[in-house]
Amino acid sequence: MNDSIKKSETRQFKVIFPSTLNDHDTLFGGTAMQWMDEVAYITATRFTRKKW
Repeated sequence: MNDSIKKSETRQFKVIFPSTLNDHDTLFGGTAMQWMDEVAYITATRFTRKKW
């Protein structure tokens, strides 16, 4: 694996509270997409070494 790819790996852990769950006791889709977007931004800025 390319070294710059290894250095840009991002892991993020979130606590799921009852307020982030819907009536089916699953995570709201919008919340999941927001979290994925945050990680994508962090990973992209690490990979490119630029702040957007």
